[in-house]
Amino acid sequence: MAKELAFRRSAMIEGRLHEPLPSIIRGKMENRRAVVMSSTRSATRNEIEETVAALMMAYPSMRGLSHIEAQVLIRKYADDLADMPLWAIKAAARDISRGAVSDMSPDFAPSAPRVRQLADEHLEWCKKELRDLKAILTADVEPPANPEMRARINLGFRKLHENLSGKYVVPPEPPKPQAMTAEQLKQHYQKHGLAFQPKEQPEQAE
Repeated sequence: MAKELAFRRSAMIEGRLHEPLPSIIRGKMENRRAVVMSSTRSATRNEIEETVAALMMAYPSMRGLSHIEAQVLIRKYADDLADMPLWAIKAAARDISRGAVSDMSPDFAPSAPRVRQLADEHLEWCKKELRDLKAILTADVEPPANPEMRARINLGFRKLHENLSGKYVVPPEPPKPQAMTAEQLKQHYQKHGLAFQPKEQPEQAE
């Protein structure tokens, strides 16, 4: 799945898939996303305190604390690690106890923010995989490169742009009907058996 995920992610064009995801691949990716999301579930308060207590016991300076002081210290660590998954906290504690963190002294316990930073580093791959899975599963598909269709679309947009910019040529109006002459009226009336009497012009006063 890691190779398939990397291939699909690298083949995306401007955030779009170059082809639809096969149903089998989509189903596997959705299942994988569910698994990865479940691994980011926050640890319980008791789980965090037990892990922190076990880590603190490895430092001689912590053994001289009173019961109340130890409780206050552990609760402070638990507050800072409250939303972290248990496996990431344990992985950070394991790195510390094994001396795998170069900037930490084996004689002094690390601060709560430093433990959280190490746990975040272990959790980063989960966050990245979830981002990649979401990008692929929700991506649109790149339309096929069809030169003829692309040319038709471009032509349509160009015509629309010309219309909106005032370059559209309005077709000429049809000619208006002209009034019939006296002779035409006479012929029309005779054709339908009607009497035609031309309108007399008023006499001009001398």
